[in-house]
Amino acid sequence: MKIKLGDYFIETDERQFKVKKYIGKDKDGEKDLYKTYAYCTTLTGALKFIPQQVIRDNEDINIIKEKLNEIEQEIKAMR
Repeated sequence: MKIKLGDYFIETDERQFKVKKYIGKDKDGEKDLYKTYAYCTTLTGALKFIPQQVIRDNEDINIIKEKLNEIEQEIKAMR
């Protein structure tokens, strides 16, 4: 399963939920590259981690508010 929330993704396997962010293509432009931010044991933990990471990644309050609103809307749509 792969869930997209704003700039972040939650991928899961049988053991964990990984929070990742797309960072671009490799040097050859063939492969997508992702940075893994967290390994969570529950989906709820992964969903709580993303807004915290948005705050860590940004300094401009307007960007933070915009991204948090976007993520909040996407989470509501999932329910």
